[in-house]
Amino acid sequence: MPERTDSPPSLGDTPGWLLPPPFTGNNWGPYLDALAAARAGAARLWLGPSPAPTGLPAQLSGTALVVPTSGSTGGAKAVCLSLAALHASAAATAEFLGGTGHWVAFLPPTHIAGVQVLLRGAAQGGVTTADLSGSFTPALVSQTLSRVPAKAWAGKVFTSLVPTQLERVLRDDAASAALSRCSAVLVGGAAAAPGLLERARAAGIRVHTTYGSSETAGGCVYDSRPLPGVGIQIEDGRVVLSGPQIALGYIGTDGSARELFNGIFRTSDLGELTPRGLRVLGRADDAIITGGRKLHPAPIERALEERPEVAAACVSAVADTEWGQRPVLLVTPTEADITPEQVTAWLTAAGRERWEIPRTVINVPELPLRGIGKLDRCAAARIARELF
Repeated sequence: MPERTDSPPSLGDTPGWLLPPPFTGNNWGPYLDALAAARAGAARLWLGPSPAPTGLPAQLSGTALVVPTSGSTGGAKAVCLSLAALHASAAATAEFLGGTGHWVAFLPPTHIAGVQVLLRGAAQGGVTTADLSGSFTPALVSQTLSRVPAKAWAGKVFTSLVPTQLERVLRDDAASAALSRCSAVLVGGAAAAPGLLERARAAGIRVHTTYGSSETAGGCVYDSRPLPGVGIQIEDGRVVLSGPQIALGYIGTDGSARELFNGIFRTSDLGELTPRGLRVLGRADDAIITGGRKLHPAPIERALEERPEVAAACVSAVADTEWGQRPVLLVTPTEADITPEQVTAWLTAAGRERWEIPRTVINVPELPLRGIGKLDRCAAARIARELF
């Protein structure tokens, strides 16, 4: 890929799309080539949900890359990103990290987080890719980092993980030691429990939390603070993000512009601005209405995931003739099954109201995930209904 310039090349009237083959875990080449073409202004790259439209509306003519949303609460949307947005995101990340460096890819190039690792690495200091054709293991981390060129370690080496991956790394001393060599490890894609971050830092791993989405060209709030050029506001309880990294809008499979952002993206996330920065409280559309009261799952889940007995938690809902909806807890224990009595005691101690506490607890081996590691709440709701 060519080096970044202050004036990214224009795509002009380039027709059609580049559509790489399905990612099988180790066929990085077509994605690197397609991203190089898109970044050079020679083509448009489609990674969005199928099928790709045949045309492109005038409002989205600056599109260089189309990526899917995570679709964690419904169907994925196709997000149109311009070269300017991608450049702005990469430049802001480099400024936060104190410079450019070599990147290590442990995330698939089918979602914005994985795409950004490849773009930053290829443009700034090289990239080493992991073999993701099998399951993600601590040994994979050690093996992949051992292939990073020695000259790269003389400078800065970065990578990006989702919380599930970081959790697995921390179970292995050799992988933890290998990861601690990195100058920074970005952790995003899903909320990371405070206990997980504390354990990582205790192991010498330089973790930074990221918040963002496909619509913001990836993470744009690091460690609760906006990256340079990023604006944050809270409107009606929702997080509103602005800046040059914002996508152009959505494109439908019929080629129509479904929504235009004009530099401002109104998220579906509830949040508040605190002295420490942005605090995300959960998604507005995740709310459970029980007995006429609105219960937001995320704070309950965070409180439980701070417990060493809990590996992961998800509050879902089932229909109830008396209460409208009844909260149900899906929980993955670290050892022995977790009981409703334990959950009540823990949440009461955490200051949660009685009506917020799920009385039904379902222990599961793991929670359903989608994309790069986000909780699949739709699938969790199906499990709750089936096992309730």
